[in-house]
Amino acid sequence: VLGTPGYLPPEQALGLPADERSDVYGLGAVLYAMLVGRPPIEGTNALAVLAAAAEGRVLAPRRLRPDVPPELEAICLRALATSPAARFQTAAALAAALEGSLE
Repeated sequence: VLGTPGYLPPEQALGLPADERSDVYGLGAVLYAMLVGRPPIEGTNALAVLAAAAEGRVLAPRRLRPDVPPELEAICLRALATSPAARFQTAAALAAALEGSLE
């Protein structure tokens, strides 16, 4: 496993193959950190973080920052979905959703 534990998608934390949807998860993790000031998954050590990532334990941004717009939270959480099939399928689709939220 190669990467920063708090930003790894569940499939990569489990040692499974990564694809573009794994990158979408990474972008969602950066968005999450920008919104709330911390990574989407934290733990006492790297193994605890990887286990939490594998289980998809992400606290909704509005639980930490109630001022996060609901639409932006929904986009962020979709990008951080445990199942790659439930995420935006491409970075372009994520970007389009973010652009749409600005309108």
